[in-house]
Amino acid sequence: MNLNDRPRINIEKDTLDHIIIGVGWIGWIALILMPIFYYSELPEEIPRHYGLDGQADAWSGKSVIWSLPMIGSILFFGLLILRRFPHILNYPTKITAENAEQQYRMAGRILSITNTLMVLAFSYITFASIQNGLGRMDGLGSWFLPVFVGLILLSIAYYLYQMLAIKRK
Repeated sequence: MNLNDRPRINIEKDTLDHIIIGVGWIGWIALILMPIFYYSELPEEIPRHYGLDGQADAWSGKSVIWSLPMIGSILFFGLLILRRFPHILNYPTKITAENAEQQYRMAGRILSITNTLMVLAFSYITFASIQNGLGRMDGLGSWFLPVFVGLILLSIAYYLYQMLAIKRK
């Protein structure tokens, strides 16, 4: 089935969708506001990269703090927009008129959760970079990468399982 054959239907968000997206918006606002409030306090050099252990391993001028909000905003709004076009996404099963609503709802949920986790991660990295630059923190924490990657993978695995379960019904 090509993309033009897939049903194009409007999927209403439920309460959980609104909560997940709302948390994402809060994360995005924090991502934007933190550099605005702290920029004048930052030293001339702050961390620009962290190793797998969560420790800063490269430093740059303080203007690098704006790169995270820029990249995070592009990704955040890109995924918000992509959520509006579920018929163009890849699915683990054939999309039919009978299963489109459930499949699109699940795909939208995966996008919303991934988007929210991503913007929260960017917000945390921005916060940590500011705090590291100000000498109030040392690195991201060794827990950051495994927790973030684990949450993303678990949410995707759960919703893929749900999507495949729809096929079996």
